[in-house]
Amino acid sequence: METARVIPLLPVTALAHGEMTACRVDGEEVLVANVDGQYFALPNFCSHAGARLSTGRLKGYELSCPLHRAKFDIRSGAVIGGPAVEPLRRYPVVTEGGKLYLLGGLR
Repeated sequence: METARVIPLLPVTALAHGEMTACRVDGEEVLVANVDGQYFALPNFCSHAGARLSTGRLKGYELSCPLHRAKFDIRSGAVIGGPAVEPLRRYPVVTEGGKLYLLGGLR
């Protein structure tokens, strides 16, 4: 049985409520966000036109793309407003010892 990878992302103190940032994991950019002490990780690129979501806007659980204003639910990656039609993949994260970790890698 294979053991799941545990990849350190950043200290939980690095993101205040309502903040998000980009982290590099396995050579790819991952968006990490804090909403009310819940942490979420998704690809940092919009599924519509590839804009960096970390330069967009986070309002509650709604993530807006800075380019065409596509909207995603950060909890699930679901599209909640076009022009995007493809959801974003969500990566599992955990906190332990004051740090945030991504579980299992990006594949």
